[in-house]
Amino acid sequence: MAAARLARSCLAADKLPQGKLIRTLEVSQKAHAIIPELPQKQASWDQIWASGKFHATVMPDLPSIANLADLLPKLGAAPQERLAENLDLTEKPAQAPAGFFRVRTVAAQLKSRAHVSCQMQATATEISNASLDSNPVNLRLESKILDAKTGAHFADVSQRSARDGGFRDGVEVSDAGQSPGALLLVSGGHPVRRLPIVRNFLPMDAVGMLREGHRLKDRGLLPQGVQLWATENPLVNSVDSLERKLDARAEAIITQPPLLPDSFERWWSEADKRGLVGSTRLIVGLPFLSSLRNLDFWLMLTDATGSAEAEAVRGKWADHERRAGDHAGQQLDFRLQQTRECLRRIESLPGVQGVHLMPVTKRGWRDLLRLIDEGAFSS
Repeated sequence: MAAARLARSCLAADKLPQGKLIRTLEVSQKAHAIIPELPQKQASWDQIWASGKFHATVMPDLPSIANLADLLPKLGAAPQERLAENLDLTEKPAQAPAGFFRVRTVAAQLKSRAHVSCQMQATATEISNASLDSNPVNLRLESKILDAKTGAHFADVSQRSARDGGFRDGVEVSDAGQSPGALLLVSGGHPVRRLPIVRNFLPMDAVGMLREGHRLKDRGLLPQGVQLWATENPLVNSVDSLERKLDARAEAIITQPPLLPDSFERWWSEADKRGLVGSTRLIVGLPFLSSLRNLDFWLMLTDATGSAEAEAVRGKWADHERRAGDHAGQQLDFRLQQTRECLRRIESLPGVQGVHLMPVTKRGWRDLLRLIDEGAFSS
C-alpha cells in the first residue's frame, strides 16, 4: 500500500520526511472499531493506511481519570482508574502496516528510575521488532524488574541478536543507524502527579526521562536510531518548560492541541522569539472534537478549564448544540468546520513541522475518514 511504501522509504533514509508537514496519527490500543456499522471494519483502517497521508503512528498512554478529593484519604492505596465515558473506546489494537514509523509512549507515572529505564529498553525492543522486516532485534536490559501491571519480569537479554544490525551485550554493531521509530517520554496522567507538593518528590519526570534515555544510548542500551520525543502543553505551561526539554535533547515535541487558539498562538510566538521553534520538530495536536462534552473532557485533560477563553470556546459549542438540537447533519457540518479551522491555524504557525491527529472518539474517526476523502490533507 502507498502508506507502507512511504513509511519504508522514510526508514531507509533514517528520518521522517523533510521539507513537508509530518502527520502522526494517534492509535490507541482501544480504538480499533472506528466505523461499527461497516460490515468489514478493517476496510476503514485500510482506507487510512492506503491514503498515504500519514507518516507515523503514536500509541498513547491513556490517562487515569480520578477525583483528587476522593484520592486524598487513600494515598496509601492505588486509586481506582477509569476512562472518561465520552472516549467511547473499544478493545482491540489497530495495527499499522509493517515498516510504519512507530512512536510508543513511555510514562513515568509513579515508577522508579530503574523501572522507567527498563520500560524504555523493553519498548525500544518492541518498536524494533515491529518495524524491521527480518528477524527481531533484542536489546540487553540493564536489570530485571517486576512489571506492576502483568507481574512478569523483563528478561535480561544478552548475545541474542538475530541480525547483524542488532545489539550484542548492549554494544551497538553495524546498521544501528536505522530509525524504526521513537519513544514518546511523558510524565504521565496519574492523579498523584497533580498534587502540587507530591510532584516535587516523584522520582522521574519527562526531562529526567530524556536524560535517562540519552544515558542509555551512550551506554549502548538503546539503539541510536530510536528517537526520543516528548510532549508539551502550551495551554498552561510557560515556554521555559519547552526549553528544558530541548536542553535535555528532545528530538521532537508533540504539543497538546490548540483548544484555546489565542493562548496557544501567544505561547508559539514567544517560543519563536526565543529561537526555540526551529531547534527541533514541533508537532501540534489536532483534536477531532465531537461535542461540548468531548470539549470539556479535553479541557480537563489539559488543565485548561476556567479561563475566559475556555468559557468562550465552550459557549460557542453550547450555542451550536442548542441550535442544532438532534439535527445530525448540522452537528456534522459544525464538527468538520471546527476541525478544518483548527487544521488551518496549525498549518499557518511559523516553523510548524507536523500535525498530530487525535480522533479519539468514534465520531472523530468517522470525521477523519470524511476529511481524507475530501482532500483536507492534500499538502
